[in-house]
Order: sequence, then structure tokens, then C-alpha cells
Amino acid sequence: KRLQTDAKRGHMYDLSNIVGFGDASVAQTVLSRGKSGTPISINFGWGLGVTFGIYTAGGVSGAHLNPAVTVAFACLGRLPWRKVPAFCLAQYLGAFSASACLYLVYKGKQTVT
Repeated sequence: KRLQTDAKRGHMYDLSNIVGFGDASVAQTVLSRGKSGTPISINFGWGLGVTFGIYTAGGVSGAHLNPAVTVAFACLGRLPWRKVPAFCLAQYLGAFSASACLYLVYKGKQTVT
């Protein structure tokens, strides 16, 4: 039971890392009009997000990086279908929580015209 809870928590942190690092690098670059970021920093941001996501959930559940991968694992028989809804929910919650945090950080900042 504890391992299943840890796996769901790992998926939530997994997507939170990916969305947090990736979208933050994009927001920083776009909102600063390229003064505080470049396409290379966006690539590094997404790369770090994916890497940290794999390290966060890899040992617990195999690091399904998004719901599509989770469903694919279930289709291939590598994950029981009964676990898919909980894992997908955890992934959506992780992505949404990271997006909400980024919204609060960049709310009211200069917008692109």
C-alpha cells in the first residue's frame, strides 16, 4: 500500500518538475523578450525537468512521464489497468500544481505585445 502511495506521489512530483522547469524557462525567455533567456536556456530547462522527473519517480514506478506513457505501459501489459486512473490523476495534479505556481509567480508581469 505504501509503495502505491509513493508511486502516485512520485508521478505528481515527476510532472511538477517537468512542467515547472520547462514552462518557467519559456516564461522567463518570452516575458523578458529574450533578455533573460534564449532558446538554449529553454532546452536546458526542459531537459532538467525531464531528468529530475525521471530521478524522482524512476525508482518507484518506472517514471511514466505523462498519462500517454502510463496508458501505453498498460496496453503493453507492463502496468495493471487498475492503477492507470490513479497514476493519471496524480500526473494531472502535478502538472496543474506547477502551472498554478508559475501563474502566481508571473502574474502581473510584463506581457508580450
